Amino acid sequence: MEDNPAYALNEDGSAVDPMAFKKALLEDPAKVESLKQEPDVLEIVQGDDIQAFQELLKSVYQVW
Repeated sequence: MEDNPAYALNEDGSAVDPMAFKKALLEDPAKVESLKQEPDVLEIVQGDDIQAFQELLKSVYQVW
């Protein structure tokens, strides 16, 4: 994704450190603005369900 180590992914597309990944996303105004275009995705990113977040990442990874 980027050179930021917070965005490191496992082979299945899940985040190595999901809390760091979420924090990095939410601290980036451009990424938050982009996520606002997908309210369901933003809800998962902002939420507390780490498993749902990991599943979201894996589904996006499979599309790449």
